[in-house]
Amino acid sequence: MDAIDLLEKRIEALELQVLSKDTSASQTQAITDLLMQTHTMITSALSCREAITSILQHMTTINEYLDPSYGENVLEVEAKRHYLLELYPELKDTVKLIGTFENLIPYADSANIVKVTELSEKLDRLAVNNLSIYEESVEVTQNVLASLQKYNDITGSIKVLFAQLDRARPKTGDTLCKECFFEAFENEIHFTITKANLFKRDATVAIAASGGKDSTVLAYIMKLLNEKYNYGLKLVLLSIDEGITGYRDDSLDTVKQNRDDYGIPLKILSYKDLYGWTMDEIIGRKNNCTFCGVFRRQALDRGANLLKVDYLATGHNADDIAETVLMNILRGDLARLSRCTSIITDSGDGIPRVKPLKYTYEKEIVMYAYFRKLVYFSTECIFAPNAYRGHARVLLKDLEKIDPSIIMNIIESGESIKVNETTVMPSLTNCTRCGYVSSQQICKACVLLEGLNKGLPRLGIGKSSKVKRILQENEKKQQCCSSSTEKCSKATSIKNDVEDMGKDSLCNGVKASDISKLSIDQLTI
Repeated sequence: MDAIDLLEKRIEALELQVLSKDTSASQTQAITDLLMQTHTMITSALSCREAITSILQHMTTINEYLDPSYGENVLEVEAKRHYLLELYPELKDTVKLIGTFENLIPYADSANIVKVTELSEKLDRLAVNNLSIYEESVEVTQNVLASLQKYNDITGSIKVLFAQLDRARPKTGDTLCKECFFEAFENEIHFTITKANLFKRDATVAIAASGGKDSTVLAYIMKLLNEKYNYGLKLVLLSIDEGITGYRDDSLDTVKQNRDDYGIPLKILSYKDLYGWTMDEIIGRKNNCTFCGVFRRQALDRGANLLKVDYLATGHNADDIAETVLMNILRGDLARLSRCTSIITDSGDGIPRVKPLKYTYEKEIVMYAYFRKLVYFSTECIFAPNAYRGHARVLLKDLEKIDPSIIMNIIESGESIKVNETTVMPSLTNCTRCGYVSSQQICKACVLLEGLNKGLPRLGIGKSSKVKRILQENEKKQQCCSSSTEKCSKATSIKNDVEDMGKDSLCNGVKASDISKLSIDQLTI
């Protein structure tokens, strides 16, 4: 028997028990309102807008209202009939709801109500956590959008720079499209190589590769021009691992990818293997760039000798050379201008260094790498901001904003300044310790290493005369220490001989037990 049949039978029973007296409209409406309110509470409870326990507490009253025999004494039949006619379309659903709440009555005891409260608290905490996660996700989304915006800004700035390049190149003032820029860029480097006669045919060239834009473009261009113009060169990549965690290890991954992309063999040398130190171990001592620069130059020369190459090509561009000119001028070291502006330099070991990118602007190198989609490492060394070169770079960039041709003007000025013929330049010799080419008796690298090994990191930083004086003082201290060591060894030997004699008196009347009271000088006389 379903709920509809049950309600129909109840209605028939109510009709049989109809009383003769009339039911007032107000009483009928009040009962109807009460039942309507109960129905609303049930619906709200199921939709989680009301507490379930409040409905369960009214279950007895609800059952009484729906019992046909109840109306015989208390409830007017007319009121029941009015209610049933009012809510008949919803009665079926109401009966189902009542049945559902009857099944929930066992769970309405006090113990379970306490558990429900605990569950409610946990749900509240969960809701707070979900809200926090949502807020964090919103923040992350905003950060991602901000990063994308920065990327778009950078891309847009590059496009603007390229648009400027389309109007006029900073170096020549020529108006070029992208493809014509590629051709002009490559032809200019080819012209630089051929005019300066940088390489001989069938020579082996080591390319100093750091993974940065300059060395990456140099490796790509050298391979391209070597095949295009048939230079007949054998190319090899030479990288130096300074031991800077988070910088050089990542850039070496880029170098290895360039090795695979260009099909050029790679050789990696490390400071640790060559000198027993890494830059991470030198960090915290002053003048980090001085150590790194000296060690790196010598490491490249050692690598070139190890590979038995004919040339060592570096990625120095026009901006780098102009910065070096400014640095030497600011330091008052005009004698170095000729060497720093030379496109070919010889370190004295028979392997010349060449600079194919000497007349190439840094801005154009970046553009070429970007539009050629070359893979390079763009992060600056973590110690670079503290380098003295940074001041010259800032000055050069400010001047370039005023006049882009200032870079070439500075290079030409450095080339035109010549050292007075009466000036005696230092002659190259070999270091007495490592055999490396040096203008001093002891090369700069050995001096720096001695300072590191002796806990005097600033030993090699300064004028050579001061360094010589410090080295002489250290040698005197070593001689004194060695002399004291010899005395100590003699004293120990005499003491041991005396102790072997026991407590007997010696020929000079001194007891063995008194030997320890004598001074070293007394024992050795």
